[in-house]
Amino acid sequence: MAGRQKLMRDFDADIFRGEVVEPTPNELAIQIPDVVRLISNCASARLAASCSGLLYGPSLHPSVLRVEAMVQLAMTKAIGQSPVTDDVVKSLFDALGQTSLALFEESPADVQASTVWFQSQNFRVLNGVWRANACYLQRVLWIVETMPDDGRFDEFTLCIKSLLTLSEVSCNRARAQPNWLGNRESLRRLSNAEVISPSIVRFTQEDLDSLGIIRNSLRPFVSSRERMRDAENVSIAGSPMHRYPLLEDGSELVLAMPTAIGIAIREFVVRFAIGNGMQDTFAAALVKSYEHWLNDERVFGADKQNPIVFESTPIGPIAELRLKQEGGEFAQLLFLVDDTNSIGVTDTVGLCSADSKIKRILNEKIRQCFEESRATGRYERGITLIVPCGLGRTLSLPEISCPDHDWYIENIDVDDLVHLSRTEEIDAFYLTKVLRARAKAETLGLTFNRDIDFVNFVAFARHNDGNVVPHSEVPEDARNKAIDIQIAPDFVADLRSFSHQRTDMRLATRADGSAIRVRRSVAHISDFSCLAPTYTSPTSTEAETASVYLASDAHWWFILCNQPLNSVGYERYQMLLTWLRRTIPLVQPIAEDKEFASVELHFRFTSPLLYLVDEIPGTLPTMEEIEDEIDVNVDPERNVISLTVGAKFEAGFGHATNVSELALIRQVIVGVAEWSGRALEANEIEQLANAITGGPDGRHMHAMVGLTFRDGFAAQLNQDAIIPDLLDDGILNLGMAFRIEPRENGRTIISGKSEALLFLNRLVTTLEDGLCDRLRRLDRTKLITKLVFNHERAVFRRDLWRRTSKSNLAIHDDYPAALDTIVNRNRRYDSCIQPTRLVIEAAICECPIEGGLEPGPSDLSELMTWINSISILGGWSDAIHMDAMKPELEITPLGKVLSDPEFERQILQPFYTKATKIAITDSAEKQANLYPATHSLNKNADREPKQAFEAAFEKEFGFPAKNIETLLVELLGIGEKEFALTYQIEEAELVKRLSMTEIGPNAQAMINEFTLRSRATWRIADIDDDIDVYHQRSEEYRAKDTHCWKLRRRLSLLRRPLIELAPELLYIVPGIVQESLTYTMNNYYYGAIRQQDLKCAEMAKWKSVIGHEKGTEFAIRVSDALEKLGWITRVERKLTEILGKRLDRDYGDVDVLAYDSASGRVLVIECKSLHYHKTHGEVAEQMSDWRGLTYAKGKRDDLRKHLDRIEVLSAHIQRIRKYLKTTDEVAIEPWLIFENPVPMLHAWRNIDIETKFASFMEIESLFIRI
Repeated sequence: MAGRQKLMRDFDADIFRGEVVEPTPNELAIQIPDVVRLISNCASARLAASCSGLLYGPSLHPSVLRVEAMVQLAMTKAIGQSPVTDDVVKSLFDALGQTSLALFEESPADVQASTVWFQSQNFRVLNGVWRANACYLQRVLWIVETMPDDGRFDEFTLCIKSLLTLSEVSCNRARAQPNWLGNRESLRRLSNAEVISPSIVRFTQEDLDSLGIIRNSLRPFVSSRERMRDAENVSIAGSPMHRYPLLEDGSELVLAMPTAIGIAIREFVVRFAIGNGMQDTFAAALVKSYEHWLNDERVFGADKQNPIVFESTPIGPIAELRLKQEGGEFAQLLFLVDDTNSIGVTDTVGLCSADSKIKRILNEKIRQCFEESRATGRYERGITLIVPCGLGRTLSLPEISCPDHDWYIENIDVDDLVHLSRTEEIDAFYLTKVLRARAKAETLGLTFNRDIDFVNFVAFARHNDGNVVPHSEVPEDARNKAIDIQIAPDFVADLRSFSHQRTDMRLATRADGSAIRVRRSVAHISDFSCLAPTYTSPTSTEAETASVYLASDAHWWFILCNQPLNSVGYERYQMLLTWLRRTIPLVQPIAEDKEFASVELHFRFTSPLLYLVDEIPGTLPTMEEIEDEIDVNVDPERNVISLTVGAKFEAGFGHATNVSELALIRQVIVGVAEWSGRALEANEIEQLANAITGGPDGRHMHAMVGLTFRDGFAAQLNQDAIIPDLLDDGILNLGMAFRIEPRENGRTIISGKSEALLFLNRLVTTLEDGLCDRLRRLDRTKLITKLVFNHERAVFRRDLWRRTSKSNLAIHDDYPAALDTIVNRNRRYDSCIQPTRLVIEAAICECPIEGGLEPGPSDLSELMTWINSISILGGWSDAIHMDAMKPELEITPLGKVLSDPEFERQILQPFYTKATKIAITDSAEKQANLYPATHSLNKNADREPKQAFEAAFEKEFGFPAKNIETLLVELLGIGEKEFALTYQIEEAELVKRLSMTEIGPNAQAMINEFTLRSRATWRIADIDDDIDVYHQRSEEYRAKDTHCWKLRRRLSLLRRPLIELAPELLYIVPGIVQESLTYTMNNYYYGAIRQQDLKCAEMAKWKSVIGHEKGTEFAIRVSDALEKLGWITRVERKLTEILGKRLDRDYGDVDVLAYDSASGRVLVIECKSLHYHKTHGEVAEQMSDWRGLTYAKGKRDDLRKHLDRIEVLSAHIQRIRKYLKTTDEVAIEPWLIFENPVPMLHAWRNIDIETKFASFMEIESLFIRI
């Protein structure tokens, strides 16, 4: 175990004995006497300056404590006047690494530098070793800014601003960037490259004058002999230099302890309040500061309807926030504000003892919340978070007993709570799930050190993809004995840095000189541009929604004016935000000669609404017409550029290419040029506009034609779906194998095909039983309704990403990163689409029709996780059965089941990624056809009606294929008429409606064919299986029809999209119906249904015919592609024709024979247009047809047939030359060309299979003639 993944912490040496207490400078000096003698000759302030400069180095961030100790040794032990050399600094640094101080050095728990704001300015401060240093400082600065502005406190506030200014200037000199972690590991030795010039922290009188700083305003923070008295005998953390971080060195000032800025100001303000009899006023202001901040952050759902309000109690101000989630989950947040009692003794970073009454009062509040939660309709679990809110001193809280074994209590710092709340996937109920995972791990013999910080534990689980313990790092003997787990303390730093970077807050300057607070705006369409310096004001009004690009030397504002705060306003705001990010870096050079601090571009749209697609006029405006209707007005004095956008802008969205937004960007460029006093040529404007928009395809706004029923419900569906939580997967994997295998003395490796299959089958059955038990608690209608809506949202969002992929790729310069992001978003939604369908299939059988519990988001996530695990394990079984996966399983000490990783890593994952990328690329190529200007209404143009298929279909189903279209029209029509995304209908009523159409007497038969009926049990027992509460027999179906890891099952929702909620009551989801019936028709038309699943000979014959037609069409495409490259080709030639002789048997055709006369290469190509397979079993089955084997009775698989043809042709080179009419030497190259992504392309990469292989899209790169 290495690096930060290490669970059990250790140290390089065990040489320090006794009680572990942070050392004092004197104690350190005793351990390094030689180095102390060396530094004693140096000038104290100069050595301190040389040391303190190291605090700005990113590589030295983990060594902050050591560097602070260096400064304090310089202040207490350096008494000479000798110059300070780099070697002296390096010697001191290296020596301290060998002292007892090394025991206290840890990886940083927070970012190196943060931004605070005060009096309309931003200031960077170093955090040092102090947790939430900047957070507590900002609370105090907020209090100071709310003090009366009547002149009484001017000198006081000037002191604070002066010190902050020194901090900002030093950070600027060092180029210290806020919100970054720097290095992870402490340096053992200091190199020349890490030594930083002391000039960073030195300030001459001239410097102070240029900064407008009055020297006396810094006097409260300057160290003196009196203030440093006895400093050598206090710990590094308790040094008086944290209150007095400045030194005087002659006429210069040295910022000797820049990491102490936050503490120094907090101490200064507190002592000012105490000294002026204002402690109570200060304490009240601190409450208001937290109340304002927490509500502004909307911590875990706090808003105007559910605000955080502090009330006075016997133990000080307390605020309570209660949260409830459907599914019986509850959360209580108790905020305790520091009442500042005894702060004059403890300082702002000391330990504060809790009031003696705190345990009783907290117990009462927790008990009351618990009792009220338990009295609701459903109670499953709850959590109380106790959140101290103060100035940095640690509140010593008593241990409080949980009122119930399913109710958890944790303490959490307020700063960490905000970071958690800012993290997209984390809410209070996520924290409950982390604690459930910990509790389950503890039942397996693990003991977590209770000193582990709770938020660090959460960050650790998040870092490990939902696992509270990485299974690979648990010792083997943990299976039979208890193990104490310790976690490295720096995982929380990742979470804090992530939060800081994505939600960075600072002040931005408006054109009128005022400053407003802004927050970084994470790109809503992409993960890869989230760190662009684009910020938005958190307070939007109908008058304006402001966004700003914070360039290094100026602030550029895009302001949406006079726009109601509705969906239209949001889309326009997002559009402007997209173009703000891309526009400013390219237009800045236009204004390079203009002096300004801020410029504003105001956008006003005259159309109050976006056009609906059917409202867009038939004749679309040109870009010139749109541009002419965008009025540009420039006010150079105010630095304001106003653009008024006419209604034609909206109509232009009907174009397949970017016309409207391109026109807008062109006018933005025109306005910036006019404001800057620059004259741009037309070609310059065009080049800039194209660079900004990424060409004609780059756009944000779309007016696409609705292709599916779902498209008519965008407002309902354009919301995020519930995705299976990785924590649920982590919880399920803990002890999974021990459900059927003894934990103590049980197997760790299960090898051999029969043993592996037996184990997997038993485990799948056990998990299926557990899934059914969970379903039997939940109300059928409510669960299925929520599952369906979740499914529809996921499909809608995935399809939206695909349809707009071309535009997204165009407006991002890093194409691979953009494509990867789109692929990841597709995976995200795919991860819940199929599991949701599978849970619905089980729910209609297992959930009670009446009396079940109300399901919640956690139920959905958990159910999807269980069905996913069942599908994966069942897929492993199929893959092992078909010899595609090694028949070996491992059981980890904590009961997780692992399979051979090669099948997943080398075949499945790259295959799925490739297939998804191709699907996205295909969608991108088709995007241009989705707009009113280019859309064709011929939806089935690629599926031509054929009489043979129509006849086969009617024989197979008992009703004509055209009835499918009628059924679809009727079912969608009901939803459209009622404007209902889903609806319920009595079966008899639906039959009656359909009977009145051309379906006529076939109505009931069609309903029966496409209805997923409720059964006594989800799973079906085969003839030889036992019947129990989980399995019942069926005359028509078999067990495999409910094996959820198999696709194209007869009892799948995709095959039977009408859901029987209860006897005679159907639940119709038109979106699923449309998808399902199209899927069914395409599968039969293109021959994707397996031979064994067909019922009649006519359809089997059609499958053969269409398969041959598709094969021929693909061979012709391959031939045409090669001919374009200059090859001479022949399509579908018998070996007997090529060789001019009879053979011992029919070897079949050569799909494409290609010849290059220049090189003598002869390509013998087998062309295969195979169907896309997804599951483990289907992939394994497809691979089994391509192993190059000959089976019993001489049957050969597809690869063997190809290789046999190559063998015969290779034995008759002269006959091939004769067929090609050449006397030159020729060389045969065997090739397999696949039309679609197939797993074999990945499985064969490192295997010699006697033939070359490629996909169709690789032809041009592989076969270009030289």
